[in-house]
Amino acid sequence: SPRFGFAQHAQRLTIEELNAFMAGKVQFETNHLNGELLNLPTYFDCCSGPIGFVLAQSPVYDAGEIGPKFNNASCISCHMLDGKGATPNPGVDLQSLVVQLSVPGTDEIGGPRAHPYYGHQLNTDATEGVQPEGQLRVTYTEQSGTFADGQSYSLRVPSYQYSEMTFGSIGQNIPDVNGSAGYQGVAQASPRIAPMLAGLGLLEAVREDDILSRVDESDSNGDGISGRPNWVYDELTDSMQLGRFGWKANQPNLLQQTAAAFHQDLGLTSSIYPREDCGEDDEDCNEAQNSAAEISQSDLALVEAYIRGLTLPPRRNYENPDAIAGMHLFKRAKCHTCHTPSLQTSDDYAIAGFRGQRIEAFTDLLLHDMGPDLADNRPHFGASGSEWRTPPLWALGYVKHVLGTPDTCTDPFSGGAQPNFLHDGRARSLSEAILWHGGEGQESRDSFVAMTGTERAQLIAFLEYPFDDPIFDEVQTHCTLDLDGSGVIDVGDFSIFLVEFGTVGASPADFNGDGVVNISDFSIFLLDFGRPCS
Repeated sequence: SPRFGFAQHAQRLTIEELNAFMAGKVQFETNHLNGELLNLPTYFDCCSGPIGFVLAQSPVYDAGEIGPKFNNASCISCHMLDGKGATPNPGVDLQSLVVQLSVPGTDEIGGPRAHPYYGHQLNTDATEGVQPEGQLRVTYTEQSGTFADGQSYSLRVPSYQYSEMTFGSIGQNIPDVNGSAGYQGVAQASPRIAPMLAGLGLLEAVREDDILSRVDESDSNGDGISGRPNWVYDELTDSMQLGRFGWKANQPNLLQQTAAAFHQDLGLTSSIYPREDCGEDDEDCNEAQNSAAEISQSDLALVEAYIRGLTLPPRRNYENPDAIAGMHLFKRAKCHTCHTPSLQTSDDYAIAGFRGQRIEAFTDLLLHDMGPDLADNRPHFGASGSEWRTPPLWALGYVKHVLGTPDTCTDPFSGGAQPNFLHDGRARSLSEAILWHGGEGQESRDSFVAMTGTERAQLIAFLEYPFDDPIFDEVQTHCTLDLDGSGVIDVGDFSIFLVEFGTVGASPADFNGDGVVNISDFSIFLLDFGRPCS
């Protein structure tokens, strides 16, 4: 399966940046528990299977550095091929999905207040001789519904089970499977799956003023959308900065995001997070509190360089008539009010090849209230319990490919494993992800429900890898399609369109303005056929 960005990064990076990228890749693929270098794709051929190699030992492995408690022993185990975490399924211990914990209130820097028994995150693994903090599993209840055209759908509602808890239940409101005694207060728990890593450097490069220009906290324009920035604590500058990364925009930059992942997911301290993440009475953890940083600042910077340098896989649907039709449906459903089609990168970003770029990430990097069904009820700096950062939509069609192997060995884009979407991986498809939208996304969700089956398929074809187009910058009405001026978009207009079909240059039937009347214009025409001009 195609690795995110691996084939394209050399086009953007200098030799020095590329060297740091490759050194960071080694760190990214190191199993910090046993030293194996988990570069699995180099040991497997899609057509012939395993090709005889064994996993090498990592040249950067330092025995005894991990733990004592953690969630996973390597970055690549959660981000296989730099993609999303594995889909959380019932009946298995979850590793790519973690639970962040807190109790009501904030800490000294305004962030979530650590759980007194378990710290900021439940650790489900540990070094030999040490008991993990607990185990996490998920079950689902199916919730059925019906589209406006009568087609049925089903959403899975997650429920989490905590077992083998070292210090008992997380809180009175979050009991373990045995209902054991534990923390006697109210606790907050937020399941979060490992996100896709493609394009994070480009998002870090986006100009801050471009993001802030889209803020509308009081919904002054009355469109029902009130994007807010999340101002979060920057450990290095000791100041509040604009959050960009994490499901709630809770990290300000990739270096700190990387350090936080090493700290909470892998149990490795650094100069940014020098203390183990554990509860107040955890003897195994607290014994390690005075040790030196377990990952050096230089190694941390190399992993940052690797993640920052990952660019996007190729877009493959931009000439698909269904995807083009889906682009217009995307706008009609007002999805673009949060999933902003394009952003502008700064002229002084660390990677020169990322500077001054117009990128099509389809995110505004702001917080939006997504309603009670998606709420985790756990605030994170300025983000409320029902607010989430708008996730980028680029390259969504690749999610399943990097989670599994191709169906056909000669086509690396075929097959794959069950994909997942949303912050906890509950959605098994893009359709399900849309149907979970509430709050500020409710109107767009309702528009999706009202579409025909053909229209829904066209929208999904677009979302596989959305692309921007001049149509987003133009005000188009149905009247532009009313070629004969009859007031209705009908067979008369279709007759004129057929005459114009194939025309190169100026034509009233060139609806998308690309200089030629072709199938793309026909797709636009079909969307409004039969509608009055108004």
